[in-house]
Amino acid sequence: MEQHDGGAVVLASGGLDSSVCLAMARRGAGEVLALGFDYGQRNRIELNRLDSIASRLGCDVLIVPIDMRLWFHGGLVGEGQPEPSETVSNYVPARNLVFLAVAASVAEARGARLIYLGATAADSHHPDCTPAFFVTVGAALAAGLTRPPDLRTPLIGLSKAQVVQAAIELKVPLELTWSCHLPGPRPCGGCAPCRLRRDTFADLGLLDPGDAS
Repeated sequence: MEQHDGGAVVLASGGLDSSVCLAMARRGAGEVLALGFDYGQRNRIELNRLDSIASRLGCDVLIVPIDMRLWFHGGLVGEGQPEPSETVSNYVPARNLVFLAVAASVAEARGARLIYLGATAADSHHPDCTPAFFVTVGAALAAGLTRPPDLRTPLIGLSKAQVVQAAIELKVPLELTWSCHLPGPRPCGGCAPCRLRRDTFADLGLLDPGDAS
């Protein structure tokens, strides 16, 4: 892979939160790589959306295959069904830890100075989406790499409404983002992220461009 001096690696899924992080990084970090993972997720359509979003924002894309179905089946991976609320059954063990380890390797190989991850206040019930977790991972990066990048989680304290407002300000192509836990071709409307997204746009008095997806 081509090496760059500076820039950012953004953990990206094709969803709303990571797309906001992509736009933030693109605004301030120069060369930006959208790093996605094909990990056996039921909603693999999100990877197609990621390609389109990254192209619109002027970012490179790297999709890394890590088949978590080899050791885990749950609501989001393998043969399980996602729960309608964000419960433990929708948790994928150590997913962010795995993804951040790969991101750290990619960032150092590319000479990237920054890693972005789009965890928000709505994700805080997952142990790998908490401020304490990210502080610990940041320390591990500093200890374990020759040129450790800084780990940034700019959405960590934001509500979904604040994320949507940031997306509008940053001109994120909201119509391309995919939030649903199911594989499509249209959002199901009933899973936890679909309902949160619908309620957020309604509370803001906005139409969701993704409804036409």
